[in-house]
Order: sequence, then structure tokens, then C-alpha cells
Amino acid sequence: LLVQSMVTGGAEMMVGAINDPTFGHVIACGSGGVLIDLLADSASVYAFVEDEEQLDKVLEVRARLPGLRRIFVFDMEGLADFRDEQVLSFDELLELGKSYDASHPGEWEKLIADSKPDGLALLVYTSGTTGPSKGVMIPQRYYPVWGRRGTEYLGLRAGETVYCAQPLFHVDARAYFLVALLQGGTAVIGTRFSVSS
Repeated sequence: LLVQSMVTGGAEMMVGAINDPTFGHVIACGSGGVLIDLLADSASVYAFVEDEEQLDKVLEVRARLPGLRRIFVFDMEGLADFRDEQVLSFDELLELGKSYDASHPGEWEKLIADSKPDGLALLVYTSGTTGPSKGVMIPQRYYPVWGRRGTEYLGLRAGETVYCAQPLFHVDARAYFLVALLQGGTAVIGTRFSVSS
């Protein structure tokens, strides 16, 4: 479903999403008017939400987002009896992806090969402390460069563990995975970080 959209002209999404035909994505947090502004500004057509609470936020504003095609939910707890043709579980999306992959061998490799270093990888929104949130375009080359430099700066060795205390909507949180991958190590994501505990 997503790959088909990517191949046939690109698609924009919200929260871990596609913004151009080669893996760009939008990371955004918010609700109400802020959520509408971010989804509309990014021209998102797919939204990924964590759970029922986050799904409710998107459902509340979707009537004002005519371009929104699908909403994917990671944690379906509490949604066993919920039915909406626009909403799918992330597990259902994975199954669709496996099916698409089986019937389109080599598609992922082609998309990766066609990506450009200056192509959009990520659209991150600022916190909006000085005005409306602004979209910041992060190119494909950002993370590989950050991963190499982070590895050098931190002096990491093969097999070491990298702990990420940042929330995954933070622009650099994902880079910890690359740092760990480049060193054959492990990335650990803290669910909550507190100095006092």
C-alpha cells in the first residue's frame, strides 16, 4: 500500500512517514489545531499513531484533512471491536507489505538505489515556542554523516551499547541507531528518563 503510493507518485505521511518517493518522513506531535496545522502543512496522506488515545486525536480532526488516506495504529489495545475503513493496525500494514514485497521482488532495492543524498529524508517540526511550528527538511545524507561522526566523537567500539534518552520524535534520537549499527552494537531506548530515578 505505502510502497505502491511511493512508486506511483509519492505520498506524504505523519509520524514516521513518507514525504517523497524515497523514504522521507514527517515526525510531528500535537493535537487539535496544532495537529491539523502539521498534517495540512506536510500534506500528509498517512498517519501513524501509537495507540487509541493518539488515534482519537487524529479522528477528531480528520474531517478537516481531506487528503488523509489511512491511519495506522501500533498498539491496538482497547480497539479490538473498533472498525473504520480508514484505520489499520500496524501489523496489518506489515502483512500488506510482505504481500507486496513477494509480488514485487527487487522494489525496495530499486527505491534505495534511486534515493539521492540531497533528497528529503525527514520533515521535523520545531516546538513552536517563538511562533507556529516550522517544518525543517532533513536530507538523506544527514543520518549517515551523523552516525559516522557520532561514532568517532563518542569513541565507540564494536559491540558497545548506546543508550538513547531522547524521545523518538527528536531529530537526533534516530541517529543513535546508526551509531550502534555502524559499530555492530546495540541501541537501547529508554521509555522514560528521569535524573532522580
